[in-house]
Amino acid sequence: MDQIAALINDIRFSLLLIALLFFNFSQITSAFRFRTYLTVIDIKLPLWDTTKLYYLGMFYNLFLPGGIGGDGYKIWILKKEFSKSWKSLVLISFLERLNGVAALITLAIAIFSFIPAVKIWGTPPFAYLLLAIIIFPGLYLLMRIMLKKYTQYFITITLQSLLIQALQLICAYFILVALGLESNFMSYLFLFLISSVAAVIPVTVGGIGAREMVFIYGSTFLPVDTNLAVGFSLVFFLITATSSFSGIFFDTSKETMVTSRQS
Repeated sequence: MDQIAALINDIRFSLLLIALLFFNFSQITSAFRFRTYLTVIDIKLPLWDTTKLYYLGMFYNLFLPGGIGGDGYKIWILKKEFSKSWKSLVLISFLERLNGVAALITLAIAIFSFIPAVKIWGTPPFAYLLLAIIIFPGLYLLMRIMLKKYTQYFITITLQSLLIQALQLICAYFILVALGLESNFMSYLFLFLISSVAAVIPVTVGGIGAREMVFIYGSTFLPVDTNLAVGFSLVFFLITATSSFSGIFFDTSKETMVTSRQS
């Protein structure tokens, strides 16, 4: 713990501010994606109202397992104001998470193929890249079964999901540099993406613990400094919490939502 505290104490705050900016860029892009999902079920909500609702959802995600609290809040608000069926609202919430996880896994596999230690294992890098490529076609087929109308927006939503995770990777990179890392970024970024998948599983509050366990376990087969990895996950959580707390200042009152519905 002393080593982790020393790392955080020596952190370069200017780089941390850049990381904070990129994290919020990713969340604003997430609001764009959420707005696209709403279009699928004929809800037309201005981007500003969608962003406010999304940040409020992030705020509730801090207190309930796996982010389901924020999803539940958004579903409740949308049900109240737009009178859509529970099934359609729950379905788009599920598909949003599924698409996000697919983007995480795709990028994780792609990055994994570039980790030097992987070459020792004897599997050619193109095998991992091939696996990454086939994830989204498989997801597309699943979506045609679950919500056929969604497929017309599939490419848009997929690109948005990949952009969201790319922005989070940039955020993670600046945190690592701020903590003093100078090399071996791919191993840390791979574990960061895998830890993001673990954080979605509804067994932890705000992802606390899940990310740290992934990094600790990952350090047993990848050249990762455990103290730096745990320090990174704690700093990332602080950035997430700081951004999420801003959601409490947003107002999604009935008046603004009704106005949006009528526009």
